[in-house]
Amino acid sequence: MTDKPLAGDGTEPTEDDADADEPPFVRASRRGVLATLGAVGLLGYVGTDTASGEVLSGVRNNAPEETQVVAGGEENSATGNYAAITGGFRNEATNDYTAIAGGQENVASGLQSFVGSGYLNQALGDQSTVSGGNNNAAQGKGSTVAGGGLTNDGAIPDAAGGGTRQGGNRAWDDFCTVSGGVRNWAGSPGNDRQSSASATVGGGEANTAFGGKWVTIGGGRANTTRAAYATIAGGWQNYASGDETAIGGGRGNVAGGRNATVGGGRRNEADGQDATVAGGDRNASTGQYATVGGGVENDASTNATVAGGVGNSASGEHSTVSGGANNVADVRGTTVAGGGGEGEGPVEVGNNRTNGNRALDNFCTVSGGRRNQAGSPGDDPESAPFATVSGGEANTAFKRATVGGGFNNTASGEESTVGGGFNHTASGAGATIGGGTGNTASGPGATAAGGGGNDADGDSATVGGGFLNRAAGEGATAAGGIENRVEGQTATVGGGFNNAATGERGTVAGGILNVASGEFATVGGGGGNTATGVRSTVPGGSENVASGRFSFAAGRLAKTESDNGTAHDGAVVFADATDSEFRSQGPNEFRSQMPVYAPSFNNTSARAKKQSIAPVSPDAVLDGVTELDVSTWEFTDTDDGRHMGPMAGDFHDAFELGDDDETIASVDADGVALAAIQGLADRLERKNDRIDRLRDRLAAREGRVEDLEDENEALRERQAELEDRLDALEVAVADAESS
Repeated sequence: MTDKPLAGDGTEPTEDDADADEPPFVRASRRGVLATLGAVGLLGYVGTDTASGEVLSGVRNNAPEETQVVAGGEENSATGNYAAITGGFRNEATNDYTAIAGGQENVASGLQSFVGSGYLNQALGDQSTVSGGNNNAAQGKGSTVAGGGLTNDGAIPDAAGGGTRQGGNRAWDDFCTVSGGVRNWAGSPGNDRQSSASATVGGGEANTAFGGKWVTIGGGRANTTRAAYATIAGGWQNYASGDETAIGGGRGNVAGGRNATVGGGRRNEADGQDATVAGGDRNASTGQYATVGGGVENDASTNATVAGGVGNSASGEHSTVSGGANNVADVRGTTVAGGGGEGEGPVEVGNNRTNGNRALDNFCTVSGGRRNQAGSPGDDPESAPFATVSGGEANTAFKRATVGGGFNNTASGEESTVGGGFNHTASGAGATIGGGTGNTASGPGATAAGGGGNDADGDSATVGGGFLNRAAGEGATAAGGIENRVEGQTATVGGGFNNAATGERGTVAGGILNVASGEFATVGGGGGNTATGVRSTVPGGSENVASGRFSFAAGRLAKTESDNGTAHDGAVVFADATDSEFRSQGPNEFRSQMPVYAPSFNNTSARAKKQSIAPVSPDAVLDGVTELDVSTWEFTDTDDGRHMGPMAGDFHDAFELGDDDETIASVDADGVALAAIQGLADRLERKNDRIDRLRDRLAAREGRVEDLEDENEALRERQAELEDRLDALEVAVADAESS
């Protein structure tokens, strides 16, 4: 035995050297083995080679050729060229450049194979390695089993090819690796060593990495890969059957679609291409790009997502179920955010409602709640798209309609809305129900804001609230109250009980049992009032009737019509609180059943407001007034004391004023009085002139009388003087006679 230099030590071997034809890496490997044996004390010298086989120590070891080495142990056999066995018991290095470091009954039969130690290990493939363990085998080229394995006791079913699997690890195909564990297989048995090349099992028990190249199982128990690039990190009984699939862990999970992923959990399936199940129990991603985040018994189809929950199904493309229980997003772009209820397993799509929420037509949404439905069941996904139910229970929204919440509400009209409440139906296009109970908005654009049992069935009709109200006319409004009806176009009832606005643009503000049936008619309130005439008005009161056009009736039992029902246009009637009816007598008149008290009454009297102006004879009017019978009397239908005046018929006959013989207009009475006063003034003036003339004549006569009286006085004085003279003469005569 002579020493030979190794390749790379600075000395070239000669052609005479027996080992000159050895490849450099073989010489280096052999020299390294010998150096290692010396370093551990198994060989007494280092850096030597032999011209024949060497058995350095041990019992019954076999190294028959010069290039073979057995360093020690018992019954070891190195029969391959450049084979080496360091020690152990009954180890066999049967092929060229094989090596066994130790252990028991190990076999290195593949070219350049290696067994480190252990028991019953086999390095069967070329360049294969078994580092240790029990009953392991590296059969493929370049395959590796790092360790692990058990005895053949306790065989389990063989998942790869039938039969049972023994306790050791197997690296069947080329470049496969089993790092450790028990009964793990990397690659598959058979003659094709490339079918599952480069497969890897990190450890665990009874794992099988085969069915395609570059598959990996990190650990766990009874996991299986069946396609290229498949990966199972760990867990139990997981199955990665699609190319480039991955399972993170868990139990009984399946990744069957290409690039599919199962993160963990139990009995989950990712069957679609690029599908994902993050975890949970019995979830399934069956379509391409489908995703299930977790939960129990959830299902996601192509491009769909189920984030979690129980028994949810996202079967439409790009559909989403965020969570909850027994929810269904059935078609493209649908969303169920959550909610739902308990059920028996997954919900089946169909006409039977379950406790879960359902989004059944394209781009429909249910945000939460229970037993809600957005869209309509059937085969046409465009029949009711873009519907939304925000929450609540047993609500339904159809085409572009919205239900905010509540219970048993339905928005069936296109773009209709129900905000909330109970048992509502918005069936008109663009109809709206704000809330309340049992309301209906069936007209296009109709609104029932709240209340109970209300019906807005006219186009753009509105019911603000109340109970059992109906807005049936186009643009009609019932603001509130109970059992009110609005049937006229753009008519309005403000409130009250059992009121009706049936005329176009009619209005009843409130009250009870009022009716505005005329066009533009108005009843302000009260009870039992009726405005039937066009633009007629009853401001309030009780049992009033405004039947004439532009007529007005107020108070109690005021009526702008005759006893036979003839309407009086423009009539204005004010009645009092008595039980008797008070009617107008004709059109365009004002009648009041009670006295009218006011500081003053201003009658229209401007010249611009008058026509057919003619002069009057005040003297003749005075004669008429003088001849007019004036008496005192009492009204038959009122109890307001005694009154004084002429009868209307006598007044009409005397002056022919007004348009009937049953009334006296105050302006006519005023005019007659003024004319009579003028006539009386004229007569008084004439009499005053005559009196003045008579007074002048009397004054002249009185002057003449005074003159006569003066003249008489003078005459009386002269007479007295003459009588005195006569008396004196008589005395003188007497004296003369006597004398």
